[in-house]
Amino acid sequence: MKEEPAEPNRHLVADLWGCSPEVLSDQAEVGSAMLEAAQRGGAKVVHSHFHVFRGGGITGVVLVQESHLTIHTWPRLGYAAVDIFLCGEVRPEVALAHLAKQFGARRTEVVEHTRGQPPPPDPLERGRNARIAARRRMTVLYALTLIVAMCSILYELLLAQTLSALLGNTVLRYSLTIGCYLGALGLGAMLCGSRPREASLRLTRVELGLSVVGGLSVPLFHLLDMGQRILYLGVPEGSPWEPISAVLFLLSTLSVIVAIGLLSGFEIPLLLSLGEQTRPGSTNRILGFDYFGALLGSVLFPLYLLRSLGLLATGFAVALVNAIAAVLLVVWIPPRHRPRLAVACAVLSAVLVGAFHFSGRIEQYFLKQFYYAGDVGGNLLSILAPRSGRPPVEQHRSHYQTIDMVRDPLGEDVEWVARLVSRKFEREPDYPRDLWLYIDRSFQVFSGLDEIYHEWFVHAPIQAVGSPPRRVLLLGGGDGLAVQEVLKYGAVERVVHVDIDPEMIRIAREHPALVRMNGGALGDPRVETVQADAFQWLRRTGDRFDAIYVDMPNPHDYNVSMVYSREFYAMVRRHLEPEGFVALDTPWGWCGRPRNAWGIYYSTLRAAGFPTVVPLLSHIRSEAGRIPEKLSRMAAEMRIGMSVAGAEPLPLTEGQEREYLERLFEQSAEALLQEFTVAFPVERPMNRSWREFGVPLHAFGPEHLEAAFPADCPDDWNPARVNSVFRPTLPPLFLLSIRMR
Repeated sequence: MKEEPAEPNRHLVADLWGCSPEVLSDQAEVGSAMLEAAQRGGAKVVHSHFHVFRGGGITGVVLVQESHLTIHTWPRLGYAAVDIFLCGEVRPEVALAHLAKQFGARRTEVVEHTRGQPPPPDPLERGRNARIAARRRMTVLYALTLIVAMCSILYELLLAQTLSALLGNTVLRYSLTIGCYLGALGLGAMLCGSRPREASLRLTRVELGLSVVGGLSVPLFHLLDMGQRILYLGVPEGSPWEPISAVLFLLSTLSVIVAIGLLSGFEIPLLLSLGEQTRPGSTNRILGFDYFGALLGSVLFPLYLLRSLGLLATGFAVALVNAIAAVLLVVWIPPRHRPRLAVACAVLSAVLVGAFHFSGRIEQYFLKQFYYAGDVGGNLLSILAPRSGRPPVEQHRSHYQTIDMVRDPLGEDVEWVARLVSRKFEREPDYPRDLWLYIDRSFQVFSGLDEIYHEWFVHAPIQAVGSPPRRVLLLGGGDGLAVQEVLKYGAVERVVHVDIDPEMIRIAREHPALVRMNGGALGDPRVETVQADAFQWLRRTGDRFDAIYVDMPNPHDYNVSMVYSREFYAMVRRHLEPEGFVALDTPWGWCGRPRNAWGIYYSTLRAAGFPTVVPLLSHIRSEAGRIPEKLSRMAAEMRIGMSVAGAEPLPLTEGQEREYLERLFEQSAEALLQEFTVAFPVERPMNRSWREFGVPLHAFGPEHLEAAFPADCPDDWNPARVNSVFRPTLPPLFLLSIRMR
């Protein structure tokens, strides 16, 4: 009994034209050819039968185990119709070729069917399936466009913010970075070319390249910054080669920016090419998703990534997303390239995941390299070695700034001067001695010498007016140290403390060392702490004050420059009582320094309506107070061979020791000089005689009052130098700059 075929098989229906009429009319010839054809095709013959019709035509069938062969001939037309249906591992085309040869056919027309297959979909169904497949591919492409655009803008922001953190002056760094990045994007788009068949492969390689360069960019910037500081310290001061380290740093960082921008410039042309291959006319939508991706990255960076992850971890995370984008391209990549690229994606992703996991340790390495740069030895290994013996840098990030707290004792070359001018550690032996506070890598306060800043800043203006204030406004000063100094006056009834950063306020209230330094001043019932922007708070409040202190970070970028502007101090003046004063920290503000900004501060305050503007310095002279007596004692110690200021005793003759120590003291005291400005809303003379208010002070006293208000700064009012919100003249723009600790 014949077995049913187990799987679909081939069925040939053929028309043979131009055959020999004699062969087609010969029953024996036709029968023999059919049987031999079945055998040549690999079939096993079961039975055959051929019948001759009147007129000479022959009809026949050959039954085979694998199905059948049939034929009908028209000798008069030289035509034969052949039907060959063979199942399994047989070759119907061989059987047909044998028949065509035996019959002498000049032309053969064949239609092949595969029996047992489900019916093919109709054209509408095929079109619908094609549209679904294209839609899926376009969905992946749109998602890919969104991702790579987000990564592109994140790299741009990340590099600009890293340069800003390393060098300051945010607007300048962002402008340079964005300009070079956009130029490189355009160059990349021009160099991309048009090879649509290779678009997917090229885009995958671009994403992998961006993962490598982008992931390395932030650590590389930190390493370059280390190099420029080391090179800068190795060049003699005043040498024409002094700027070379800053020039090399600028060129190196711009090269990295251009490299990432160049690779990113390839992305959009390649994405557009893939879109046109999949769905013609998709250009506008791809560009739209590109812009949406840029929007997403721009929102994520300041609101989440920077604060939650930091620069290093964000860089590794963005690079990892680029590697994931390369994985999404697998649907377009030719199969022969997939294994190699899959391995590259897997290895790169694993490395980036590891780097992200250890980003905290990597960040500590670079923080220690910056803050403990004085530990550098004389060879490359010691320069790059981790400062494992140093305590970790305590870092706090907020929406507004990065706060670093460093533990590092004061060096002997300055500590001896501190002992000469201050009695703080004699009175408070448990006072913190080694805490340094930095905001955005700019120095704010050191626990070993904080009185040199805050006692001059708070108490000298009060001595100048001759009476303590009752109502005090403190803008900034989130550490609480200035608040503590103000509260020493019993006459003070109310202190309003305004600071924009809730994280800084929290640290000042909770950090054990800072609480010990500020005496828990922020918890005093007379103090009202307001978390707000000082500029906006002054606009809203109607209160007036006897004294206003502005204790803000250095104006290293235009955001901080606003609180040094004419508009800001015009509002300050409106909130001052007629007999009140405003005191502000003014970096580079003493006219005695080269490249000073005294003219800017003076012109700005005068333009804001303050007729009396005077400089205030924490100037400590060697002849002040008990300093001469202490210097004489040290000179005697030198004569008996004792070390002073951390140096070995010098072979000085008798009488030279005192002169040497005075000169050494003046040099060290210069490093402690702090610059402030005091302004009054009315014209008034300065009180230069000391008045005793019963306030405990560690360093400032009557011996320092006269030197605190130098009279050598001119009335340098120049409207062109006024710092305004709408036309800033601060901060000074230094394209080539190095930030040292």
